[in-house]
Amino acid sequence: MPVAALALATRTYVADEMRANVESTGGLFSSQRLLSALVESGLARDAAYRVVQRLAARAWDEDLDFRELARNDAEVADRVDLERVFSLGAYT
Repeated sequence: MPVAALALATRTYVADEMRANVESTGGLFSSQRLLSALVESGLARDAAYRVVQRLAARAWDEDLDFRELARNDAEVADRVDLERVFSLGAYT
């Protein structure tokens, strides 16, 4: 296999692995972005921290998807654009 082809094949594999690793967190990797978005929406930082902490702890303890918990939490879903918060595009 030519070196260039090998490099491209390896890059795709690494990207797929990275995506799988990110997805395995169930969205917990975006907890800081959610906290920031809640604060930017006008929620006091302390209150935003408690909301994110509650959702993250439940996601971790009950093996639930953090993104779904946030989408189903009226205090969160009504305040922020969750598609933007959980977008992987913010990291590329």
